[in-house]
Amino acid sequence: MPFSEKTINDFILSDGIKYESHVRYFADYISNIDEQKRVFSNGIWTDLVIESINQFIIEKGISSKARAKHYRTGLRNYFNYLLEKGVIRNSEFKLELAEGNSSKNSFLSKTNYFIENHPQLKENVSFNPYTDKDMSLLLSKCRELMDHQSKNQKKTYNDMLFAMVINFVYCFGTKYSVLRNIKINDLNFKYNYLYINGIKVHLNEKILDDLEKYINIRNNIKSESDV
Repeated sequence: MPFSEKTINDFILSDGIKYESHVRYFADYISNIDEQKRVFSNGIWTDLVIESINQFIIEKGISSKARAKHYRTGLRNYFNYLLEKGVIRNSEFKLELAEGNSSKNSFLSKTNYFIENHPQLKENVSFNPYTDKDMSLLLSKCRELMDHQSKNQKKTYNDMLFAMVINFVYCFGTKYSVLRNIKINDLNFKYNYLYINGIKVHLNEKILDDLEKYINIRNNIKSESDV
């Protein structure tokens, strides 16, 4: 069961303690959903999560977008844990979880849009978030780094590594600590997918081309160091 006490406790023990209250809040919320509606929708779906985010904001008197996103992140991590355990049945929801910000129908895009446009929420004044213009300039710079080939292969490698990390964090909402654990065997060029934290993510041709460039440069540097 997705929200049994054992499943929740197992998630908490697997480094989910900081999200315990959020998962338990959602478990209580979903327990009050009409059973017929839940069965019809095959379990969990993104719109249901958005409804719970809205109730969380209103009930808790949340005014910070950062707090709402922390709640969303806790649920997303829990759903990814359920995916690894084969518990989630809704195939559409699985796909929405796997897709990143580049898809408007993804879990991240839908929940981000809702949070960003909620009338009760404001930006956290403790930091200055990137604007759309800032992100556009940063991604444009990453594109330049990926396309530019320096005579110094180590510099090219470092530039490409920086650009790939920024692109993956932006497109898939992936933590740097998760990116560090991705292995070559997690990537499948033939079928255009990559496993990120155990979840199969489909990649577009541009990202695949960039990955191939990055791997080739890395292999060249490794070969030179072995001589």
